[in-house]
Amino acid sequence: MGDRKSRRKRSGSSDNWQTTYGDMVTLLLTFFVLLFSFSTINEAKWKELVFAFTGSTAGGKIIPTNGNGNEDFTPPPLPTPTPKTTPSETPIESKSPTPTQTPKPTPTVRFPDNIDEIYNGIIGFVKDFELETKVEVNKTDFEIIIRFTDNVMFESGKADLKPEFHGVLSAFANILDRFEEEIEMIRIEGHTDNRPINTWQFPSNWELSTARAVTVLRYLIEEKGFSPLKISAVGYGEYHPVDTNETAEGRARNRRVDFVITRSADITITPED
Repeated sequence: MGDRKSRRKRSGSSDNWQTTYGDMVTLLLTFFVLLFSFSTINEAKWKELVFAFTGSTAGGKIIPTNGNGNEDFTPPPLPTPTPKTTPSETPIESKSPTPTQTPKPTPTVRFPDNIDEIYNGIIGFVKDFELETKVEVNKTDFEIIIRFTDNVMFESGKADLKPEFHGVLSAFANILDRFEEEIEMIRIEGHTDNRPINTWQFPSNWELSTARAVTVLRYLIEEKGFSPLKISAVGYGEYHPVDTNETAEGRARNRRVDFVITRSADITITPED
């Protein structure tokens, strides 16, 4: 009798562990459900998971099976993702080719033929006044140079025109006036030899050469009416010699007044080939 009661007590106490185990499983399930609620669900993977456990999609559609009783499931095709493009992969809008630029035309400089007329007129003036030993005339493609020795125009160390030279310079100015339209510029250049000068009026050869050039310039403008826009004066002192300064003859050639006549040019525009 006593053994029977003791067995009942032992069997009743042995069922208590099931209650504790059930509570633990419930708590674990609740914990995992809570963790799952915090996670992000991937829809495609979720459908695969549901299909693995239930044999159907999450929407409840029955998946057909093949003849062997196995499920013949073909997952629906996933949408093709749009590829991301980087700035370097972005298609560049094609630009129309730059049209070929028309080559710029090249200016062609043509000098008038009547430069020879100016030259011949000056040569005739030199012969008429018998100045062959006092005046040199040279011609290049761009200019005519008329070179007067200084003793024709000036006394030594002075910058005043000799009275007897006024008529010569007047006749020379008339020749230039005939070709005023063809002449672009007349540059009057004063030159000396290398012997120093030091007076109150001309402290150096710079002042003397410049004063002589300006004296001629003023005569042509004030007495002969030349346009100041077409005439200029410059002094070079002894620094542009045309001969040696070691001899009297060379120094005499270096003391001079040059008229540099630049002719006008006709500029025409012609396209490049």
